[in-house]
Amino acid sequence: MQGVHVWRASLVRPADEVAALHDILDPAERSRAGKFHHERDRRRFVVARATLRTLLGELTARAPRDVPLCVLPGGKPALGPGGAIDGLHFNVSHCGDLALFVFADREVGIDVERVAPHGDMGRVAVHFFSADERAAFERLAQVERARFFFRTWVRKEAYVKATGSGLALDPAKVSVADGWLVHDLEDMDDHVAAVALRTANSP
Repeated sequence: MQGVHVWRASLVRPADEVAALHDILDPAERSRAGKFHHERDRRRFVVARATLRTLLGELTARAPRDVPLCVLPGGKPALGPGGAIDGLHFNVSHCGDLALFVFADREVGIDVERVAPHGDMGRVAVHFFSADERAAFERLAQVERARFFFRTWVRKEAYVKATGSGLALDPAKVSVADGWLVHDLEDMDDHVAAVALRTANSP
């Protein structure tokens, strides 16, 4: 495939549809789904993973249940042995009932968060934002801080997910390295999202 493609999906589905989607999952995914304490979270997981399988099935000409999925050491999902296709990379993010799926012709990451102001934003910024980010946050009026806070957060998360670094990186020290681009997506109701993409000419 060429370019970058972002899909948006609601994770709220009727019970009979969730049951049908559950049948698409592999044994490991079904086991994981069964470990959720809350039914709402279980349903969200089933819908998100089955939707990913359906989209990848269309791109790889496979039945959704036959798409070989694995999770890399940093937590990034990937096509498993025998399923990897040159020029196909993907990532997933979900927040509440909203899920975003991104597919690209190079390494990519995506993150989405709900803009929900809270009293701990300043404390979180101190621990997880760079000095420049903290200074920019402090300069803003109170009404503008929440959007800046969550915009900054999704940019960092998208980049970390794209690189596959997972928890190995200190968020306060995360800065976009040469060879990578981070793009803000348009606001979706009360959510913000970003995509991180390796540039075409990077190694």
